[in-house]
Amino acid sequence: MTTTPNLGITYLEGNQDSEEVTVNSALNVVDALLNHAIISRTIVAEPGLPVDGDVYLIPAGATGANWLGQDGNIGIYYTGWTFYAPKEGWEFRVEDEDVTILYDGSAWWEVHNDQLLSPPAGHRCMRPLLPLDTSGAFSIVSQTAYFLYLGQTHRAITPKYVAIHLITSGSGITSKEVGFFSTPLPPNKSGQTLTKLVSDNLGAIGSSGVKRNLSSFATSIASGTHLWAGIMINATGMPSCFGAILDMGSGSILTKTLATTFATTSTYAGAVLSASSSSIGPILQGEMD
Repeated sequence: MTTTPNLGITYLEGNQDSEEVTVNSALNVVDALLNHAIISRTIVAEPGLPVDGDVYLIPAGATGANWLGQDGNIGIYYTGWTFYAPKEGWEFRVEDEDVTILYDGSAWWEVHNDQLLSPPAGHRCMRPLLPLDTSGAFSIVSQTAYFLYLGQTHRAITPKYVAIHLITSGSGITSKEVGFFSTPLPPNKSGQTLTKLVSDNLGAIGSSGVKRNLSSFATSIASGTHLWAGIMINATGMPSCFGAILDMGSGSILTKTLATTFATTSTYAGAVLSASSSSIGPILQGEMD
């Protein structure tokens, strides 16, 4: 008998006997996988009394007559166990953790309220999920570093620019820098330590408009990085820009007052901004080209 290319579901044959067995088996697989939920991905011991419709992601080191040797596969129970190797793009809700996981073809990733970054060819921008404040300009504060969360990479990428759109220009400029940074965790309503990945001087800010780093970055950002865009300007006449709103204290924007520059400092103790109904930080975006 032939099977479907993705899930290996058996096709009906002409003049087949007991065709309801084949159809029902196929429906069980569809029922389990289209539900997009698994009971657990951490239970190692095969359940002694599974129920029809139970679905598990079999963890490493699984034990039991049926689970042994099925590490990393999706196990489905309907009167017996069947196992499927995950396919790229499969997504499940993990019931005992209340998180969503996504398979990228080689590993599972947790999908939070942030985004997974894997810009395809031709996709230029990586933007924060925070909405744009359309009520007015955000006034950048001198000697204050702002960091906006862009998301977690699920493959290595090499972003080239950090961009900002200035509404008014700056003057009396001592320093103006942008860069990419990382944190150990996604935004979690707490301050975090940011580690500089790469930085450069920002283009001239004596006029309004979109500004980017003077030289394109060539630093590869590793898969699994919680990626942030950062900016700091030190000037007597500070520019204003389009601002981000409704962070709600989530920690998607972090700040740090600095007496130094990105060029001379590698780590930053970023602080969470208080919830506000107005802009709390500049809108920045990462660009792939």
